[in-house]
Formats: sequence, structure tokens, C-alpha cells
Amino acid sequence: MIAVFALISVVGAASINQHGQPVPMELVTKIGQIFHDMDVNGDFFISKDEISLFFTGYDQDMNGIDLSEFKQSWDYKDTDSQKEHNFNQMDKNADGVLTDYDLALIFLTADTNQDGVIDFNEFDIFMRASVYNNIS
Repeated sequence: MIAVFALISVVGAASINQHGQPVPMELVTKIGQIFHDMDVNGDFFISKDEISLFFTGYDQDMNGIDLSEFKQSWDYKDTDSQKEHNFNQMDKNADGVLTDYDLALIFLTADTNQDGVIDFNEFDIFMRASVYNNIS
């Protein structure tokens, strides 16, 4: 019962943006789906290894994920311009390629309590502030 209440609280909190305004339900669903897809072992946390594993399939030529590869692989019903925005937000050193360095910085930024994993609340906050920060 407590777990169900906690989940309802997280989902409810996730539907309000930083300005106290409702967030479009499709964004709430999208962030939840991305979290689910990254959480390979289903433990409700994302590890460094799971982020790397998630993005491994994106890198078709094995030299880092470029914008073209990202657009082909990021399958969350975003427009091409939103995919480009997302890519640029994740490309922390702005070199046009997502590498292990970028993924490590994403992990460090998202893991706000520094416990070595990203829970859904941390992931949701990170995605809204750093990736989907152009959607209110």
C-alpha cells in the first residue's frame, strides 16, 4: 500500500512543472517510457552501465553517436527539431558527438544525491531541466 501511494505521489508531482503549471501528459508519459527503457534490470534505478547500454545501439559506426544516428534511434515521437534539441542538450562538450564522456556527465548531473544510481524523481527533474527544457 505504501509503495502504491509513493508511486502515485511521484507521478502526481511529475505532472507539475517548475512554475507550478501542469505539464502535458504526453511529456510525463514520454519521460516515464524513457526511464523504463533505460532501466534494463527493472529495479527502478538507472546505473551508469544501464545508460551506456541504452545508448550502445545508437552508435552504428562505433565512433560516438552523431546527430544523424541519434535522430534515427531516439524513438519517442519527438519531431526532428526536438530530437536535435535533445541531442544538443546531451552533448555536454558540444563536439557534435555523444561519447562516454557525455554520458558520464549526464549521469553525474542527474544523480543529485550521489548514491550511484538515478531514481525516477532524479531522472524526471533532469529530463525536464536539461533535455526537454524547451517544453513548458
